[in-house]
Amino acid sequence: MVTAQRRSENLQNVPISVTAITGAALRQSGINSFQELTNVTPGLVFARSTANAQPTIRGIGTRNAQIGDEPNVALYVDGVYQPIQSANNQDLVDIDRVEVLKGPQGTLFGRNATGGAINIITKRPSYTPSADATFTYGRFDFVKGTLYATGPIVRDRLAASIGVTALQDDGYIDNIYLNRKQGRRNLFAIRGKLLWQPSDNFDLTTSAFFTKAFDDVTFSARPLNGNTSARRSANPAAIPENILVPKGDFQTSENVIPEYRPRQWGVSSTGNLDLGFATFTALASFQETHTWLTSDTDVSPLQIASYNLRYNGWTYTQQAYLASPSNGRFRWIVGAEGFQDRQTTDPSVQGATRSFAEVKTRSYAAFGEVTYGVTDSLFLTGGLRYTHDRKSAYFQRIAPLPVQTGSNSFSNGKVTPRAVLRYEFSPVANAYFSFSQGYKSASYNASTVAGASVAARPENIDAYELGFKSTIDGWLRLNGAAFYYDYTDLQVTVANTTVVNGVTQLNTALQNAPSARSYGLELSADAAVATGLRLNAGLSLLRTKITDFPNASVTIPNPATIVNGYYSGNLSVSRDVAGNQLIRAPRFTLNLGSTYSTELDGGKYGRLDLSSSILFSSRFYTDIGNRLFQPAYRNANASITWHAPGDHWRLTLFGQNLTDDRQIAQIFTSALNDNVAYLKPRWFGATIGAGF
Repeated sequence: MVTAQRRSENLQNVPISVTAITGAALRQSGINSFQELTNVTPGLVFARSTANAQPTIRGIGTRNAQIGDEPNVALYVDGVYQPIQSANNQDLVDIDRVEVLKGPQGTLFGRNATGGAINIITKRPSYTPSADATFTYGRFDFVKGTLYATGPIVRDRLAASIGVTALQDDGYIDNIYLNRKQGRRNLFAIRGKLLWQPSDNFDLTTSAFFTKAFDDVTFSARPLNGNTSARRSANPAAIPENILVPKGDFQTSENVIPEYRPRQWGVSSTGNLDLGFATFTALASFQETHTWLTSDTDVSPLQIASYNLRYNGWTYTQQAYLASPSNGRFRWIVGAEGFQDRQTTDPSVQGATRSFAEVKTRSYAAFGEVTYGVTDSLFLTGGLRYTHDRKSAYFQRIAPLPVQTGSNSFSNGKVTPRAVLRYEFSPVANAYFSFSQGYKSASYNASTVAGASVAARPENIDAYELGFKSTIDGWLRLNGAAFYYDYTDLQVTVANTTVVNGVTQLNTALQNAPSARSYGLELSADAAVATGLRLNAGLSLLRTKITDFPNASVTIPNPATIVNGYYSGNLSVSRDVAGNQLIRAPRFTLNLGSTYSTELDGGKYGRLDLSSSILFSSRFYTDIGNRLFQPAYRNANASITWHAPGDHWRLTLFGQNLTDDRQIAQIFTSALNDNVAYLKPRWFGATIGAGF
């Protein structure tokens, strides 16, 4: 059962491409974070740009990492929109299920869902008491503990739950200049929920959470292919080249200790009132986010460029909608939403330059969708959303004097429709054809005077999809979809540098690419092939192409700065990139998984669960110039769990990235260098768990 259309429905009856994964399945597959959803979701690449989480679905994503700019794939936790990219590098805590909706979700989920939406649904408090705790230890001194407990406060009327997660590891990247470890993480997260049901037709769930973390993985980088301006910079200490330019995949030589410290808290309440003819749902939330960031931009032991940032964010969301029952020939939903967001960098420090930036967003929307059963087998769906956005940006360079300022604002409205034709061949097989539009709000890059003065235009996408869903003989579920997207005014970003008072500073520019297209095919299968044995597979075939972008700003190695046969920096140039692929759009991905469960001597000695998963991905580009790319790779995870008799204790042995392939945490390019950081190499661990 999923809520992809804002009501609880069977996955097989929803005319949308959806990958739905239960919390138990995520744990068995070794999926612990948002980023690792890539391993089990065809068509999804959940990447990072510096500190910012940036999911991409079917080639629709962003690289812009400035305040006030939201990703093209909308992320929701318990129905609450998560617009702040720097706060979305989270672990999956207390998860009931994850739903990845592919394709524009502009009607029911709104703005900034051009690529799709990811719904994270956490566990609901229960009137049946239960608790579960785990302790994990693994390679790189990885330590993690979790605790979840739920139960009644007032029988059948009031229930509560609490979930806590804490982890840390000592890092896997060697800083060969400072002789210390980097690539470290730690996290503390807590979520509490209260469920109140004063009557049989009304319930109210109130949730509060707090999370804080430290993570320097994407900032613990080294020059890619030796391309770094450190080769031609002053080196008064005569640092040897093997230290100046590390060559190991898991090495860095930064002289500035990088830090990424997000901290976020929030509260939300969701109420449901059954009116008989429909259910009325209302949600309100508030979230506050602070992120501290320190980076050695030149990723070398020389003092060339670095920056310190503090991101701040305050987000309010409100929504209310009325939905008819999901059965019956005529089904409908109508609603309205409000969203207010303020984000700042206060301050941003690069050398002697201190600046302040602010972006404010206000968005309001009304939406409705109707499904009518023309016959017992043929269903027509039509929907509309009207969204009105207002956004303002302000930039002020405080030092050095004179003070510089830039500001601007805009407002615009957009109608996004959806139409679906669905036909049921039988109770277990159906096909659908859909047309939908997606829209991503115009955006500022408020890190410079010019960026705060001129907004990039809104993105728009027209999407066509033909899909089928089927269950064969009760043991095999086979779903598939073919799609075609027309994509206009893509918002793309490129990094460049300037020199202020002798200090090199990193800036980014925001552009619109006039048009692109994306098309492909996805298939998924889930089979119960024998008692206790399940197999699953997902295939994505994708083709993307920028069809019009004559003046794209891209970086190329600077031929005038070759030192000892290596490039030592890049040029920012204008190029016609028509014909290039979109970023993070692998042409081929295949994920395979299996789970097997068997009782030992009829349960006398407990139960054994075995799980494995592997992802095959072709290479994909990380810049619109199609110069930098993630090579083809595999990612394999496996685990074996023994459950003691009575199922109160369990022991798990697991391995992750068993193929030891190099998976990019981030590639970043600027005039200073091309640099790269990788995710963890092969690692192992063990978990002991207890529950009742």
